[in-house]
Amino acid sequence: MSRMRRLEVRTGMVTVSDGKSRPQPMRLHLSMEILQLQREELSPINHSYNKKTPPVDSKERMVNVTRQKVGGLGLSIKGGAEHKLPVLISRIFKNQAADQTGQLFIGDAIIKVNGEYITSCHHDDAVNILRNAGDLVILTVKHYQAATPFLHRSCTDLKRYVDGGRVNDSAEASRDEHHLDNETSSTMGSEGSWQSPNQSPTGQHPRWIDIITVPLMMAYVTRYIFGTDKLRPNAFEVRGLNGVSTGIIHCDDAAILSQWLKYITDNIVGLTHLQMKLYNRNFSASERIEYMGWVNEGILNNNQPWQSYKPRFLTLKGTDVLLFDSPPVSFLG
Repeated sequence: MSRMRRLEVRTGMVTVSDGKSRPQPMRLHLSMEILQLQREELSPINHSYNKKTPPVDSKERMVNVTRQKVGGLGLSIKGGAEHKLPVLISRIFKNQAADQTGQLFIGDAIIKVNGEYITSCHHDDAVNILRNAGDLVILTVKHYQAATPFLHRSCTDLKRYVDGGRVNDSAEASRDEHHLDNETSSTMGSEGSWQSPNQSPTGQHPRWIDIITVPLMMAYVTRYIFGTDKLRPNAFEVRGLNGVSTGIIHCDDAAILSQWLKYITDNIVGLTHLQMKLYNRNFSASERIEYMGWVNEGILNNNQPWQSYKPRFLTLKGTDVLLFDSPPVSFLG
């Protein structure tokens, strides 16, 4: 489970501002350890990548496919365990996600999806796994060059190749082919106005450039306007241990806002808990850290009629309650 968790990546469109200027469309890219804000950059298509020939060897390859809002993964599959066949890519649609990688080919067998083996999956199960794999899909594939000519025919013809002539009697059932080019993504939708890859000007294709990277270890996520008890409407901010901030991230949809907050907070809590375990290796049972996390401390100022708030890092260690302006980066004495 831990290996699968580290492979999990979530992406989605939001808008981001500095709290003063108009929000700009950006993409959030969340992995286990970092949160990145990315901006779409359109660059001329290098047509040579579309002319790549399939690999002549049959080594396994890992390919990252970014699901498009319109077009999905941009591929079709045939085969499945019920036909005693691998799950094979039977079509790749021009200018869609799989095609834009330049690394996937008709005749590639899909071995893993985000680290999960699908070699024993039935056809429909493989379809469901691919459809629910998130916006960034990591495919482990292996090319079967001799199978390519058969893929435009029925799986029965393909099985003659794979099994050396031993044909399954269920010819009609083995004709299954599933298109994954127009499915609806099950993860984050787009927020605000932005140009999807299929809407890019002719002769260009999108590339995502990292603008801000926030490490999630002991990071601080909040919906409050800094220093106050006022909630931002449909927005939040993430601040890293290194002082880097995402800026104000806006989500028009309250459900998507809740999803992002949950996913980011879960990753922060998981990393902080891991760090707490590392610290506790140096302490006896009576001195161990039981909790670490961010809180807001109310501050009264005689010169102001209202109360202000300051984020503090709270640690419960043994019988002590410790407050820090920033998280400790080494174990506590």
